[in-house]
Amino acid sequence: MTIRSVKRALSMAAVAGMFLVVVQDASGMNRQHRVLLRNGTEAWNTMRKNDPSIVPDLSDAHLKAARLRSVDFSSTILDKADLSEADLRGADLRNASLNMVMMTGANLSGVRASGVTFRMCMLDETSFSGADLSGAKFSTSVMRRSDFSGASMKHADLVSVDLRESNFDKADLSGADLQGANLWRSDLRKALTEGMIVSDRTIVDSGLHASPEWAAAHRAKFVATKVEPVVPPKPAPVFYNEKPSPASSPVSLPVVAVPAVPPKVVVPAPVVEASLKIPAAIAVATPSTPKPEISSPEGQLPAELVKPDVPAWNRLRRENIALKAQLRSADLRNKNLAGADFSNTDLSGASFKSSNLSGADMRGAILFKTNFREADLRKADFRNSDLRGATLWRADAEGAQFEGATVSGTTILQNGTRASSAWAAEHKSIFIQESTR
Repeated sequence: MTIRSVKRALSMAAVAGMFLVVVQDASGMNRQHRVLLRNGTEAWNTMRKNDPSIVPDLSDAHLKAARLRSVDFSSTILDKADLSEADLRGADLRNASLNMVMMTGANLSGVRASGVTFRMCMLDETSFSGADLSGAKFSTSVMRRSDFSGASMKHADLVSVDLRESNFDKADLSGADLQGANLWRSDLRKALTEGMIVSDRTIVDSGLHASPEWAAAHRAKFVATKVEPVVPPKPAPVFYNEKPSPASSPVSLPVVAVPAVPPKVVVPAPVVEASLKIPAAIAVATPSTPKPEISSPEGQLPAELVKPDVPAWNRLRRENIALKAQLRSADLRNKNLAGADFSNTDLSGASFKSSNLSGADMRGAILFKTNFREADLRKADFRNSDLRGATLWRADAEGAQFEGATVSGTTILQNGTRASSAWAAEHKSIFIQESTR
């Protein structure tokens, strides 16, 4: 061995040793940060104040129900951390990295989070009361039944975010972008909506799509897209209640338009509840059968899907967008359902084996243990859906969108393997560790 080769080997060893020291110091520092945080926010905030250059890494940290009031998480890496039910009142989240964070049921009242990006975060039933969320981005996050009362949300990016049943009492939404967002049953009565941006894809508090008239009434800006405009049905649609309570009012049957067939019998004075199911297996009345037969066992199909009529089904969904369809355990094998709207539908246990679902809308759908084996899923939209336990074996999912979808170790992928955190990260999905037994 020459002197030159010896020198080269020594220099390489020195560099490797320095690298190991850096890695050990970094991992050791991260461990120290987590230990320090367990001692309380006062010690943590003192450390942050004494050395502002530190960038703490709390990724994958388990902080469920932790008491972190007024904690300084500015510029902190919190990717994939579990902060569900945590007390973060008055916390500083500015410039924090918040990717795939679990914050369900957390209290973020009064937090400072201007300009922060909440990417693929679970924020259901979270309190943002009085928070500064101006300019914040909620890319592919879910925020149902959350409290934004008194929050500043000026110019916030809420495009396509699910905000159903949330409270916006006295919230400032001026300039916020809500194109494609779902605001069904949200309280906007006292919110500042001047300059808020909506489109004909935005679902407003009444359950209908936003219109120029709705935007004008709220002093909002309306953006037209290429979707077919929605016209409120006349008369208003009513639904059959599978299991009416003794004290409930009678519920009417939907009128199904069929050429050359007498109209259905409709019971007056309906009471529509959001929990009612889409009517199942409706037999159209004929002269020999003056009253339609009703059959609604679990797994039975509405008339529009017995012999697939996708335009009629999508029209039914649009006209009754406030109601959640339930098709649990439905047998939809070998059917042509290309472009069907199954958004926010409960399809737990349903079977789409060998069916054509290309371009179907599955956003927000419950697909727990749903069978998509050998189905055509090209360009289907699974964003924010629940795919835990679903089977996608041999399905063609080219061009399908899975951003914000929830998968677990019980989800079977196209190649027959189980979903993993790596697959979820690649497809911008959310991975939940569940037993595969």
